[in-house]
Amino acid sequence: MGIIDVRGAVDLHCHSAPELFQRIGDAHEICRRAAQAGMRGILFKAHHTATYDRAYFVNAELKRRTEETGEPATFEAFGSITLNHYVGGLNPRAVSAALRQGCKAVFMPSMDAAYHARVFGGIGGYGIPSMTTSEAGAPSGLSVLDQAGQLTPEITEIVELIARHQALLGTSHLSPEEQLALADYAAPRGAVVVVSHAFFLPGVDLAFCQKIAEKGAFIELAATVAFPMSIYQAGGMTLKQALELVHSIGADRCIVSTDAGQPFNPWPDEALRIFAQLLHEVGVNELDLHRMMAANPRRLLRIAD
Repeated sequence: MGIIDVRGAVDLHCHSAPELFQRIGDAHEICRRAAQAGMRGILFKAHHTATYDRAYFVNAELKRRTEETGEPATFEAFGSITLNHYVGGLNPRAVSAALRQGCKAVFMPSMDAAYHARVFGGIGGYGIPSMTTSEAGAPSGLSVLDQAGQLTPEITEIVELIARHQALLGTSHLSPEEQLALADYAAPRGAVVVVSHAFFLPGVDLAFCQKIAEKGAFIELAATVAFPMSIYQAGGMTLKQALELVHSIGADRCIVSTDAGQPFNPWPDEALRIFAQLLHEVGVNELDLHRMMAANPRRLLRIAD
């Protein structure tokens, strides 16, 4: 058994301040720590704002530092947009504008998803004070399917935009049925689907992951889903489940990320290190860990070696 480090890794799912929810640090702090740990990059997600702008400013600061020190740049931040009510929900205009400004991932609705509301008893929160917003007259949950069970015209346009710009499509908190419908539509159009945090929501289990991976989707194993708060919130993921998933669908279809940034979880670089070490201890070899933490995310984001 070796000691696993995170050199070269790219975290495709990380949260930072500012947000309406409490965060452990801002994007600069998180990236500084990650770069010191030898990571290659981080993609930021936020529930209430797009993050391609914070990625831009982090990268600008890194560029200035590189010019001052003469050291080569080895880290990059990436941004995303999440289609919650703050952008008007499933809004193709918001997606188009984000992609044209360098957005690398489009996440489907998270806490504003209709399925999230079914799981957590309403939109806007996760059942704990530090991750709950209360808004008078909150709108209903969002779905990518119409009453006939078909993808809405807005979501098909969004998928086509994602494919055209070679961005990633994160499933976020959609229901298993919605995710499968998206994967069916996305695959022939060249849009890459990443199933967000396997095992966090009911129904996103091993059998589901096997089925959607066969449609071309990548499956995200997120560190925080194996940590205590996720187990308290929605059931969480055991290390045995994670190991079975990797062995079942193969490391080529898996992503190891963190979904970290909350004050009750470790800093993202440390969350990734801990989770990777845990996976190694229960039977995932170092080659597969590198593939899931580094090679696969770098290929999906088209990061040069």
